[in-house]
Amino acid sequence: MAFEHIYTGKNETVTPPTGERLDRVQQNISNLILDAEKIRLDAYKKNEDWFLKTTDVPVESFINAANTEAQAKLLEAYKTKAFDLIKARGGINKLTMQDKLELSKGNQVIQGEQDRMLGDKAKYDMAVKCITANPDKYSLDKFQKIMAGTYEKNGRYPDVQLPLNSISPIGFYNKASNKLNGTPQPKNRYSITKAGRRQVAIDEYSGTESEAREKIAIDAYENEALREGYFDEFQKLDEKIKWKYLKDFDTDNSGDLDEDEMSAIPAKNAKSPENPIIRFAQDRYWPKAIDIRQGKPKLDEPKTIAGAKAITIGTKKSNPITLSKVTYNIPYEFDGTHKVNYIPTVNAKELSGLFQMNLIDETNVKGYLKLYDEEKDVFVFVTAGKVGGVVSGTLIEVPASDLREEDIKDIPVIVDGKRTTVEQVRANRTIQAPAQTTKDWSKYKQ
Repeated sequence: MAFEHIYTGKNETVTPPTGERLDRVQQNISNLILDAEKIRLDAYKKNEDWFLKTTDVPVESFINAANTEAQAKLLEAYKTKAFDLIKARGGINKLTMQDKLELSKGNQVIQGEQDRMLGDKAKYDMAVKCITANPDKYSLDKFQKIMAGTYEKNGRYPDVQLPLNSISPIGFYNKASNKLNGTPQPKNRYSITKAGRRQVAIDEYSGTESEAREKIAIDAYENEALREGYFDEFQKLDEKIKWKYLKDFDTDNSGDLDEDEMSAIPAKNAKSPENPIIRFAQDRYWPKAIDIRQGKPKLDEPKTIAGAKAITIGTKKSNPITLSKVTYNIPYEFDGTHKVNYIPTVNAKELSGLFQMNLIDETNVKGYLKLYDEEKDVFVFVTAGKVGGVVSGTLIEVPASDLREEDIKDIPVIVDGKRTTVEQVRANRTIQAPAQTTKDWSKYKQ
């Protein structure tokens, strides 16, 4: 652009512009000023656009409160840092290349964290969708409890398998279709009439204990929901009873399991005879897996007449007596009419199958006296009524030392044709049973 001479008044010999020429000079000055201002504004606008684009991080929507709060804090911290930097430099145009690089990195960090949050949200949504689409297989309640302690708390989706639904083992084995179909086993069930007369019914069991235990293991492997039910029930156990199934993994005998010992425990879905969950399930539920067809009670060796008080007199037998594969060498047999109303089962053993099994349900039951063994110093009772996991008619062996003295001391017995009492027989014992030891659980965690 060509400019005409501008009048300054410095040289009075120069004629100042007038008229049309003056208008043209003034227009040229205005254009020069506008062009300079436009260049400055364009540069500012360019920096401002970069700043707004760089610091404009989109706000994502999260259903998770922890992630929503974390995002808000990240954005607030980033905006504060950006504006503090502009203030320190004296304006957007004063930002250095290093400043711009730092702001760009901050933007990328936030968006990267948002991508992680969105990814976790997608995993959560997919899990919920899968659970709600398969309510018979997966448990939404268990899933929500897991999320409450992890994802809802810290905003990070945990790497866990979807929790399976569980079914009650009792409910499962109460169904006839789930009962054992094994080798039929007849078994006597004793009861006492109101008149004090003993009666017996021959019940048919649908299999043996060993067959029932095998079925429980097979059911656990084949039925995920049932296996979860076993696990849920195991988790409810008292710590002392749990330890019964876990102590075999305590290789250093410390009374507790460290991380290495815990890792050696077979998984709850493992097909292993050492699986503590399956072992527990077999001990507790094998009687439930057996179907019982009850026979009709019939009078058995009546010892009293109607209306008379039942009198129990035991007789020492010259030969051993075997009850459910357990042999008693010095037995005193009773007619089953003497009732004891307080029988602790903490050390009791059920006479069933091919061997004796410790009763899991530690409670007190009522029962009728059937036998005393002088060698072992134990009593055998037929339980009366269902208490806990002990059903009526169960034959149990109880250490004499566990019973109250008043319940057994005056019971009469016939020895070599002479009448005496169980108390006297026990006092005159020459055969000492092995001392029973009780595990000291106090050192184990509660």
